[in-house]
Parts: sequence; C-alpha cells; structure tokens
Amino acid sequence: MKMRVSGTIRRILIDEGVVTPEQWTAAHDSGGPTLDALVEQGATDEGSLLQALSPSARVPPVDLGHTDPETAALESLPQEICMDHGVLPLARNGEILTVAVPDPFDVLLLDDLKILADAKIRPVVALPGSIRRKLDTVFDADRKQVDELLGEVTGNELEV
Repeated sequence: MKMRVSGTIRRILIDEGVVTPEQWTAAHDSGGPTLDALVEQGATDEGSLLQALSPSARVPPVDLGHTDPETAALESLPQEICMDHGVLPLARNGEILTVAVPDPFDVLLLDDLKILADAKIRPVVALPGSIRRKLDTVFDADRKQVDELLGEVTGNELEV
C-alpha cells in the first residue's frame, strides 16, 4: 500500500534544506513510501529526516532498531490496521498508547487510532521502512508461534 505523506512534511523538508523540490518529486513518483525513497536514492539519511520532522511536529523520534513493542500495546490495535496504515504500537501506560507513525501530521489517522485503541495516542515518529520491518518481525513471530501450536495439536492427534 502506498502511504500518504502530508504536504506539511514536504514543506518542512524542503524549507529546512534537507531535500530539494526535485528530490522530493523523484522520491514521491517512485511508487514506494516517499520518505524511504529519499533515503534509498541518497537524497538524505534517516537521521536528518527525523531530526527535521521531530521538532516541527513536537513529536520525539524513535529508533525501532533498539525498541521492542510491549504485548499490551500490540493488543491495543488490530494487526491489520497496523499493517495497512504502517503504524506500530510500542507501549501502553494506562489510557496512553505510544505509537510509531511515519506522519505525525496525519490527524485523521491519529483520531482513528484513538477510537480503535480507546486510548489517548502519543505519537513518535519513525520512517515507514523502519516501521514496516519491525511490524514484519513482530507479526511474523506471532505467526510462527501459532504455527508451532498448530503443529503440536496435529502431532498429538489420535488415530481411530
């Protein structure tokens, strides 16, 4: 799924000189997530993107390579929603759910997450590719556990 990127992100990155309008257009037209394409095409690096976006959005960045989501957080949002929207619940503290998002300016998405999780959403910003890799790791591990359980059940079946 091609993820939306708000015009606000485009404006911030161009105004702060992180990328040129031409680099933005080339990345946006690449067919993949625009922010990931900017890194892949060498227009900028992940650190520069997060450093530009974080203060403007007043949202802290998160390094998903060093962060593992809590089970309670993952249970707060359906897997399908996380995969479809490229968001990753990280921690739940009472009624506050911390969620890694690629676009902290997407208020419609944040409102939807608030309703679905029945919690106040505390966004943290991460690149779409980082979120996708962590989602794949987390939910692939869940799939493996289910496969193992199913294997145990079929291995213990009795013949009649």
